[in-house]
Amino acid sequence: MCSSDLDELLAESEDASLFDGNTEMADALALLGTLDARFQQLKHDSDEYTKYQEVLKVPVTRYEEVENLAANLKLKQSMWQGLHDWGEQVGAWSTAPFESLNTEAMQQSVNKYNKVCAQCEKGLPINTVLPMLKEKVDVFKGLVPVVVALRNDALKEHHWTQIEEVIHQEIDRGENFTLGYLLELHVNEYREQIETVSTAATQEGVLEEMLAKVEGAWKNLEFTVNMYKEQKDVFILGGMDDVLAVLEETQVLVQTILGSRFVGPMQKRVDEWDRKLSLFSDTLDEWLNVQRAWMYLESIFKAADIQRQLPNEYKQFDQVNKLWLDLMRKTNTDPSALKSATAPKLKEQLEKANATLEKIQKNLEDYLETKRAAFPRFFFLSNDELLEILAEARNPQAVQPHLIKCFDSIKKLDFGDSPTSIDIAAMFSNEGERVPLGKNLKARGNVESWLTSVEEYMIKSLREFTKQGCTDYDEQERIPWTKSHFAQVVLTCASIDWAKQVEQRLTDESKSSEERVDSLASFNLQQIDELNASANQVAGKLSRLERATFVALMTGDVHNRDIVATMVKEKVDSLGSFTWQMQLRFYWDEAEDDCVVRQVNSASKYGYEYQGALSRLVITPLTDRCWMTITGALHVGLGGAPAGPAGTGKTESVKDLAKGIGRQCVVFNCSDQLDYKMMGKLFSGVVQCGCWTCLDEFNRIDIEVLSVVATQCGRSEERRVGKECRSR
Repeated sequence: MCSSDLDELLAESEDASLFDGNTEMADALALLGTLDARFQQLKHDSDEYTKYQEVLKVPVTRYEEVENLAANLKLKQSMWQGLHDWGEQVGAWSTAPFESLNTEAMQQSVNKYNKVCAQCEKGLPINTVLPMLKEKVDVFKGLVPVVVALRNDALKEHHWTQIEEVIHQEIDRGENFTLGYLLELHVNEYREQIETVSTAATQEGVLEEMLAKVEGAWKNLEFTVNMYKEQKDVFILGGMDDVLAVLEETQVLVQTILGSRFVGPMQKRVDEWDRKLSLFSDTLDEWLNVQRAWMYLESIFKAADIQRQLPNEYKQFDQVNKLWLDLMRKTNTDPSALKSATAPKLKEQLEKANATLEKIQKNLEDYLETKRAAFPRFFFLSNDELLEILAEARNPQAVQPHLIKCFDSIKKLDFGDSPTSIDIAAMFSNEGERVPLGKNLKARGNVESWLTSVEEYMIKSLREFTKQGCTDYDEQERIPWTKSHFAQVVLTCASIDWAKQVEQRLTDESKSSEERVDSLASFNLQQIDELNASANQVAGKLSRLERATFVALMTGDVHNRDIVATMVKEKVDSLGSFTWQMQLRFYWDEAEDDCVVRQVNSASKYGYEYQGALSRLVITPLTDRCWMTITGALHVGLGGAPAGPAGTGKTESVKDLAKGIGRQCVVFNCSDQLDYKMMGKLFSGVVQCGCWTCLDEFNRIDIEVLSVVATQCGRSEERRVGKECRSR
């Protein structure tokens, strides 16, 4: 290869016409083609010489000028060819229908020629050709985003109107709607405004989709309507989970749409949906509240006795009932959720019905309170249980299933053989023990009245049987006496006789101290003999009631035997000894003509709450201390709070003490679900009945409720202390 040829080609490649923008495109491309052909020949020759040098193993000559020339020619060809090709591409785009433009291909072309401009600007000297190409590319570089914006499928008629307002000209989107036409309108000068309109169109499209989703969700959504208690043409709403899920989801969507700044064009539609969903939600709440109250009251006012006792409330309920039945029949016919719950004036009708039902329920509560005030043991029944009793007021025998909740051990009453009888002859315990209640006791009048009579007759009868039992105890042998008396009477009279026997020996002034102790020792042997006799009976043939009576009697006898043995061991010789005073002692007080229970300083009358033939706890020294603490607390007008690990017998010890002294004891299991109203109701019953209550798991009550409960307990104790002080 001759260096002169290379120099000549280099010189020709720097021809001024290749840097002049006025040079004809064809001339420039032809010259570049000629130069490129000559260069390729030189390149071929250069490659051949290199091969020969390698074969001859002589130093290879490096032709750097060839590489520089190649790069130089390539840049000039890219510049002129780009100018040519870009012109043709722009011509094709300008005449093609606007809808057929491929915006992605346009963007790629702009990027390609923009890159060519950058390369030529860096590798070529300043010339007048490159600015021409760069200017044309820059025009389209700014135009492509406008084209993309105008090709947005989300653009609707009102968006085109906005664009026309922006460019201050009307746009003919007919057959002549081409890119060239848009260039004539200089749309590229309004790029930002057009992009803003296009972005708004896109966002509005998203909001339209969301609104369409809302409309679609409610289009076929229906209420689940179920038949109520298999009654013909009586319906209630079924599960609401699906409806509530759709309501929540669509409310979120509507609020999202309303929160967007692009909601403008659909503001009216979205506001309408917001109103509908808000109305639906409010109406559904009222609807479900009415249904809940109606279901509760419907079963109550179905009873003829309740209708008779609450005529005004029944009349009000009947009006709501007609509204409800009509509404649910319509809903069953057309269960469309949105249509049903947004019916005109339905919300107002349901609100009025709810107000009426609330008033009825309040009056019903007040009515039940009057019944509870008349017979306080009703406080221990739920409203439903009490209403069930009142609903059967004309059928006294229907009260039987609820007696066990009003009395500790009365399972049922003996009305005789006639199912319509109102004469009450006796009471039965869970164990089947029958205790006569005297004569002239009838289930006549209001249920609370005759139940109060049952309570009075229970106390009166048990007191008489206890008094008679004490008399019989001195006249009969112990075993026959035990078999001929009721279990509760046996336990009470045996305890009275035990205290009587011990005190007779301790107060015998004719004997010395040692002789009194010896007398106690003799009595202790007598106790052992009596225990052995009872054990022989238990080992023999007894009825179920007799066996339960003997077992309970032996439980007390064993404890009494141990007490006497301890007194003998400690040489107790007087009534003032604490070993004797600390015991739970029963007496028949002749002055009071009643049974009195004493322990240390405390004294209280026996309660005569019927206990049946229940078993008794084995009494331990810990039980004695627990009982002594509780009776001592009651003596000063306070309550007791046994503490200890779970399952150690705290509750049972309290219950057994109540059972022993004939008191009703209501065990109430506390939980974190309790509120002060429930506790107030319990305390009202306890205070008015004069019974005990054992608040199990008291520490589970929420601290907020516990503070109120503490106040309620405090008030009760204050009144009790005041009463004790006045009586003294």
